[in-house]
Amino acid sequence: MSELKSDKESWIFWVVWPVAFVSFVISEAELGTGWWNWVVAIFVFFIVFGLLLAFVDAERKLQNHSDEMLELLYNDMERKKSFKNIAISVVIGILLFLIFFSGEDNIWNRITTDAKCSVVSANVTDDSFLISGEPNYGFSVSTILKNSGKDGNVFVHVSLSSSEGDLKRKQTVFMKAGETRSLKYQFVEPTVNATNVRYSVTCTPSSDKNDNSE
Repeated sequence: MSELKSDKESWIFWVVWPVAFVSFVISEAELGTGWWNWVVAIFVFFIVFGLLLAFVDAERKLQNHSDEMLELLYNDMERKKSFKNIAISVVIGILLFLIFFSGEDNIWNRITTDAKCSVVSANVTDDSFLISGEPNYGFSVSTILKNSGKDGNVFVHVSLSSSEGDLKRKQTVFMKAGETRSLKYQFVEPTVNATNVRYSVTCTPSSDKNDNSE
């Protein structure tokens, strides 16, 4: 204990224990009466009193040290709690951003849509189209999609890879329950010299995927 919590405890430490101990020494030593008896009693009293002082001082130092350690541990715990709260806030912020603002086919739309899309067929052909009134050459990926779920948005991802690079298209399409729809995606970037042309069509929410090469 570092602090004597009451007057009663103070009397126990500073008076009762030393006097009781001195009385015990005198009674056991059977020194009789006289000044020598008082010398021994006072000597023993101060020894006991000094030991008690040393004990209490050591306890106080230990308590002060413990208080410092507790304060350090508390501050460290508060810092860790602050870091944890910041980390949790950042994670929640990122999740909310991904859920609501990650494009048209964001997580929120994927969760809330009741549609269930599947790729019925898909193919790639070389094609020519008019771009701003000018003829152009490229490839077209045609696909047929079917919604076997309820009315809702489906998310179409089309990719085309060739010796000249990788290209991607994506689109959000609203489909009625049971609807089948044909879609066509044009890629004007590849030239007539492109080889090893491959494509893939993915429609979500679904795991169906069509991946072929030409």
